[in-house]
Amino acid sequence: MNENRQLFATKYIPYLPIEQELADEIERQKAMLKSLMEEKN
Repeated sequence: MNENRQLFATKYIPYLPIEQELADEIERQKAMLKSLMEEKN
């Protein structure tokens, strides 16, 4: 089982965003949703 986890991590780590990229994307999505909600009102 541990070998499968290691294989998964080795395969996907290069594609994962760094922490700052993830935080930036979350903020971008929040701003977009806020804008859409304001347009509805």
